[in-house]
This record gives sequence, C-alpha cells and structure tokens, in this order.
Amino acid sequence: MAIRNHAAACAAVLTLYSSCGQVAAANFLEPGGTVTTDIDGEDPSIVSWPVIDWARNSPGSGYAQWDTFTVPFGPPGADENTPDFGDFNAADAQVEQTVQGGFITSGGNIYSFSSATAFEVTMPGNVVSPGSDAYFVAQIATLGNVIATPSVTLSYGDTFEELPFDGSLLTEDFESFGQSQTTVFYWQLNGVDPNNDFLLKFAAGGSSMSLDQLVIDTLTVGGSAPGDLDGNGAVEIADYLAWRDNFGTAGPGGDGNADGIVDAADFTLWRDNYAASGAGVVAVPEPSTFTALLVLGLSLAFVGGVDWFNRPKRAAKEAQS
Repeated sequence: MAIRNHAAACAAVLTLYSSCGQVAAANFLEPGGTVTTDIDGEDPSIVSWPVIDWARNSPGSGYAQWDTFTVPFGPPGADENTPDFGDFNAADAQVEQTVQGGFITSGGNIYSFSSATAFEVTMPGNVVSPGSDAYFVAQIATLGNVIATPSVTLSYGDTFEELPFDGSLLTEDFESFGQSQTTVFYWQLNGVDPNNDFLLKFAAGGSSMSLDQLVIDTLTVGGSAPGDLDGNGAVEIADYLAWRDNFGTAGPGGDGNADGIVDAADFTLWRDNYAASGAGVVAVPEPSTFTALLVLGLSLAFVGGVDWFNRPKRAAKEAQS
C-alpha cells in the first residue's frame, strides 16, 4: 500500500473502507538507517536501527515486507500471505491470522471489529552453520487498536520456547481515524542451529486492530564457517576427510548442515566453500563416485570373505583333477 486505509475507523459503521481518511506510509527503519519519529505529544526525534548494521542482500541475511494481505484467517496457501513488497532469502515467509472473525479490507489489511486478532509469522532462518548468533527485527504497523506487547514472542528451533523481545521502540504513534502505530521489536539469539524457521507471534490488545504493514529483517553471524566439517575454524582438505570418514553416519563430524546425516549435501557445502576460499580445485571423488566405490569395496569384501561363494568353482576344479 502506498497509502494507508483506516479500516478500523470505518468498520464500526460498516461503511466502505475506501472512503476513510488516509495518511502516509508506515515509518519503517532500514538496517543501519534512521527515521524521524512522529509521536503525539512529543517533539520529533531521530531513532536508529537498534542492532548491528547489515545490508539486506548480505550473506546470512533475510528480508520480507508485506504491504497487503490476502487470507484473513487460517493457514494460507503456498503463495498466499507471502511477502508482496519485497524479500531476500524469504520468499516462503508467511503470515497467518489465527482468530475467527477477521477479514481483508479494501486496502489489503487484516481486520476484525468483533475479536482481537492474533498472528503467527513464519520466517526462514537462513542459518548455514551450527552455533551461529542471530538478530531478528520485526516492524509492525497497525491502525485502530494496538498490539498487546506481552503477546509479542519469538521462537526458534525444536523447543519452540517463546522468547520475549529484547527491546522495542516506536517510530510513530498518533491519532488519525483511530490509533496509528508503528513499533519495532528486536531480539538477539545465541547458538542457533540450521534447518529451523523463526516463528513470530503477536496479538491485538482488543477488537478493531487492523494489521496494515509488516517488515522482518534477520541476520545470522558467527558459528562454524560454512564448509568447516571438522569444526577447527578453517575450510580445508581435512574437512573432506572428515566427510569421507563419516559418510552415511549421523556425524557430528562431516555433518556440515547439521541435518543429522553425513551425505552428498555436506560434500557440496564443503566443495563450494573450499573453492570460494581461493584454495583452488582439488581432485576428490564426487559423492556419487564415492558411494559407488564404497559399495564396490563392500561387495568385493563380501565375495572374498564368504567361502560358499567360491565352493562351486573349487568343486569343479577338484573334479577335473
């Protein structure tokens, strides 16, 4: 939405939402940037990005922005409630509204005048190595009622522990056809692992809150270097040996993507990052070749070690002698 549609003010009288007053787009921060606040009763001030700086296309980062929504309640389809304004490493991010009674306004907001809406936002983790630190920043623009701040939590990983935000700040908060508010919530997580999504939850403080726009930025840093399969901090030939020696096992040695199995994907992770390090090209067997050699070696060992396999030939030679 280039402009905001104040569905919350219109719903009470069941008028057309397009006839309501409109104000400028949400006051969002960009990573490393600043904005001027617009808060009733306060002089404008400069607020800054609340965590470390990064670019939205940098390695390990993710970005998703929603200006309009399409599904008012329940699990969306594969291509529904996905980022429509922009994304990086987050095309599969989705928003789900979990309380009955919501509907989509003419401006593409999710709104309910009969119940307090609640939301779950799934965001890809983009974590490529174990033990990484992660930053998660959510900027939520609402109209009408406001977010119940105790409801804002973030979970990550298999435990689904819901973590309260580390901090928050307002970039706008003023009355115009109901309350217009944009809030930034942020977290820093330590020691996160690959292959998990972030799950952001938040809910309205009451009925008549309209979810207008949403921006999420993530960054993962540190941990083992991608391709460091033996955990010594370097991507080198020794990592290939760790992969070879642990191939087909649960690791942890050789399991570069921490998915619980040492397989071809871990070889690819090592190969690509070894080449990117400028170390050059090394002649090592591809996973398919390695597997074939392994099977062949086991077969030969089986044939040579099982006596009954050779008995017919021996019996034939003895009969001829």
